[in-house]
Amino acid sequence: YLLLARNFTLSKHHCIVCGSSLLEPIYRPKEQPLAALALPKSAKEAIGASLYPLDFYMCVSCEHIFNAAFDYSKIPYEQDSNLMYNSGSGWREHLLNVAELVSNNGLKGKTIIDIGCGDGDFLEILQKMEPNARYIGFEPGIEADNAADKKLEIYKDYFLPERDIEVYKPDIIICRHVIEHLQDPRRFMERISYFSTLYGVAPLFVGEVPNIENAIEELRVADYLYEHVSNFTRASFRALFELSGFETPDMHVMYQGEVLVALAPTKQDVRKIKIAQNAKNYRENMLLQQKNVEAKLSKIQQNGKTIALWGGTGKGASFINSFGLDCGRYPLVVDSDERKSGRYVPGAGQLIRHSSFLESKPCDVIVVTTNWRTEDIAAEVRRRGIVCEKLLVVRYGEIEEVNK
Repeated sequence: YLLLARNFTLSKHHCIVCGSSLLEPIYRPKEQPLAALALPKSAKEAIGASLYPLDFYMCVSCEHIFNAAFDYSKIPYEQDSNLMYNSGSGWREHLLNVAELVSNNGLKGKTIIDIGCGDGDFLEILQKMEPNARYIGFEPGIEADNAADKKLEIYKDYFLPERDIEVYKPDIIICRHVIEHLQDPRRFMERISYFSTLYGVAPLFVGEVPNIENAIEELRVADYLYEHVSNFTRASFRALFELSGFETPDMHVMYQGEVLVALAPTKQDVRKIKIAQNAKNYRENMLLQQKNVEAKLSKIQQNGKTIALWGGTGKGASFINSFGLDCGRYPLVVDSDERKSGRYVPGAGQLIRHSSFLESKPCDVIVVTTNWRTEDIAAEVRRRGIVCEKLLVVRYGEIEEVNK
């Protein structure tokens, strides 16, 4: 264990499934071209193909393997096809087996969405098994045209959970051989779970990805493609679901151990919806507070009153900058700490004076900029005999008067 600890390589990266920083580099070959997309149409084009970095790490926490050098924007999904061999008899049998797993959950009268449906082949299989259902496919690539020819409901677009779950209210979401291409799979899955709860549905999610475990055991290099940022083990695929707001998936190792198929219902996590609503309310109250405080302080000045801001650094500086209390309109800032005297408020520019300044040059109104020191400041005002009409503090979005 001590030897392992000494040899552990610190990484600036985080696992794109579980977020852990405990990563081990495992494979960094020379740069390679795209292997499945934008296939060259000539030898010259092939030899001159753009090269991309491969820098694979394994997460010590969840076993996920991913390319830390991946950049999704480099992949031309919308311009070319992801040419995958689907005509082999073994693969066709696999598709039928997966379709059977999906149909076991009932298809009749349901709405089924296939994310990254390709040419619609899998949806067509399901449609033949149960015609009385709504089959919807999302495919941003050129294969969407072929899918539309099969009289399926196809949209040449990316699936957006925040938009499409509300519109279609799916009962089943299928996502086959897409998740391994996503730069941030956790974000994608979390948004499906969250917006399902928000819009009152609990779709069964059916995910299918390549299984990297055979490649690990056999020391295969061919499985590591630039297009596949993620390489899932059973552990990391399960972690993706459980950490993203889904029930523990029903996991199936299929197609001679080369493919993982997981079926997981989405959790109805209303706690997140409540937290989100609280956050929205908080944001609105903060904006309202901004207007209230600025208006009331401005009104005090319009009435010919002088204002001193008590506290000019740290939280005080944050207060002054947050409400836009610039040195032109609010030049007087004092602080209890003599060490800060002669310095200036960061961002706003007022000269900071010691609080004793108010003994000889009183003001009409003192505004406490640091709520947590209100009682101490009030006590100091009394102790120093500082004269002012009002001592004010901002609480609950409103300006309140403090008993001196």
